[in-house]
Amino acid sequence: MYRITDTPSAIKEVQKYLSSYSEDAKFIPPSGVYDDVTRVAVTKFQDEFGIEPSGIVDYLTFITLYDNYIRTLRAHEVSEALDSLIIFPLVRGTKNQTVRQINHIMGRLLDYYGVIHSLINTSVFTEETERAVIALREIYAMERLGIIDEEFFRRISLDHDSIYDFSV
Repeated sequence: MYRITDTPSAIKEVQKYLSSYSEDAKFIPPSGVYDDVTRVAVTKFQDEFGIEPSGIVDYLTFITLYDNYIRTLRAHEVSEALDSLIIFPLVRGTKNQTVRQINHIMGRLLDYYGVIHSLINTSVFTEETERAVIALREIYAMERLGIIDEEFFRRISLDHDSIYDFSV
């Protein structure tokens, strides 16, 4: 789709999307020039996302780059919202609408991963909520805790969004 001879604005768009995908790619300036650094970053991205590593931004590569970029933006928005709305950690006994949403998300994720559970969509952080947190932390190879901290909340939000196309 995009090659070295393509327009600078198209290449800048690809470079912008690449900059959100990894720490290494953050240093790619949106110059509009499809240079070796951009080509290597595209190739690495393709390889990591199971796309034939050609270094050329074809349709599949572009869509995957764009989806990754949107997920990264959404994660940033979630992070900003967290700073002003939720006081972490959430523990058993906490009761609010955020816990209801988290229970909903965790129930869907547990179903997706094939984990049998009896989690219900309630606004109370129950013993079942705690078990669900521990089960998902194990899936994510995180410390086995029964609390919802900021890192865990971000992880389940991103995981849910990537699996369920940004719908709750």
